[in-house]
Amino acid sequence: PRRRCGCRPCLRGGEGCWPLRARRAREEEAERAQSPQTPPQEAVQLHSAADLGPIEAALVAARRAEELRRAREAERQAVEERLAAEASVGHRPCGWCHSSACDGLCWQQPVELRAWPSPLSTAASSNSHSASSQTSAPAAARDMPQRARSRCCPCSRCCPCCRPSSARPAGCLGGCFCLLPLKVKTLYAAGFDVSENFKFTYSPLTGEITDCAPGGLAARYNLLHYRVRSFFLPHRLAEIFTESGPLVEGHGLHAFARANLGKEVWLDLRRPEHGRTLRELRPLTVTFEPPSRTSRRMQLLEEAQLKAALAASREEVLIKRAMDVSLRQG
Repeated sequence: PRRRCGCRPCLRGGEGCWPLRARRAREEEAERAQSPQTPPQEAVQLHSAADLGPIEAALVAARRAEELRRAREAERQAVEERLAAEASVGHRPCGWCHSSACDGLCWQQPVELRAWPSPLSTAASSNSHSASSQTSAPAAARDMPQRARSRCCPCSRCCPCCRPSSARPAGCLGGCFCLLPLKVKTLYAAGFDVSENFKFTYSPLTGEITDCAPGGLAARYNLLHYRVRSFFLPHRLAEIFTESGPLVEGHGLHAFARANLGKEVWLDLRRPEHGRTLRELRPLTVTFEPPSRTSRRMQLLEEAQLKAALAASREEVLIKRAMDVSLRQG
């Protein structure tokens, strides 16, 4: 005889006892878990929601959620294993020039997808690259790692700047930094410590950054030769501080800060309070715009000429020392 639990369906002799149906469902689930040879097609066929009681429906929903969680976990592990295998073997071929030496910022990539890496998202893996097929390359280029660097890939088929010196364009120094467009950078300085302050020197005539102190935000995000475009003060006056303490009413920048709370102020080099705000008030959000392509070419050319002059002077000193030694020995 069928076991009865004392509920109303059991007392009436019906088959709708929820505890018994839930117990049977749990027993069937345990039997399926103990028999690994059972194919998925032989699982219990689900009925409509009208045929299921609340407890059995909850069990079915929990079982579905557990299966979905296991599938996602297996997919995540597969992706991690694939990335680890790619990192162990090295770079994947570029999806644009199909070269294993290219690291993603390919010159054959469309202009709308060619963007300079943002320093705020450098946590991506440096070994993740674009897909190897031509059709999947645009999506891979959008998802490629955002890494700050000064040169692109050394592939000779990838970029005109990476060709041999005899085939390079006039004025090219062998790096792709002069051809890739830079992005506007917005940084937030929370205080006056070196690690949370900008620590840069800029030209009072052009606003161009000429020097970046080590350890500061400017050096960390490679702001050399960028220009200060605008700055943004907090919304509340009580949040603004100077190096000696809170901004009080007698300070020279108190009126200027009160008039520009929560506003983006474009830098005017003719106004001394703008320069003082950059130096004396924190926290401060500053937007930097990149130099033009022509100025970047000139900067690279000047750097190359300076390096060549230093190398020539060192060589001259070595030759002079060698001649002095030979004269003394002779």
